[in-house]
Amino acid sequence: LSYEGHVRPPFYALAETPRNDAVNFLTGAGGFLQQVIYGYTGLRLTDAGLRSVFRPVLPSRITKLVLRHVSVRGKTYDIMVEGDSARFVPR
Repeated sequence: LSYEGHVRPPFYALAETPRNDAVNFLTGAGGFLQQVIYGYTGLRLTDAGLRSVFRPVLPSRITKLVLRHVSVRGKTYDIMVEGDSARFVPR
């Protein structure tokens, strides 16, 4: 995996480069989370909250994605993606 050289024990925190001992590469971790939440699910954050704006696209070997307790503007959702459909359920 492309991130393997970037994680630091004991908590597997993400570092910016393989040789950098400074951990918690927050912008990289944030980008990764945005890729999963917005890219794979097809959802976007709008002024009105979460909205489905395009068909979800999961990696080829993944058939289902469930994200639990995703907080958006004071509301919490469970997000389920299966095949080419996504739904988000308020908790």
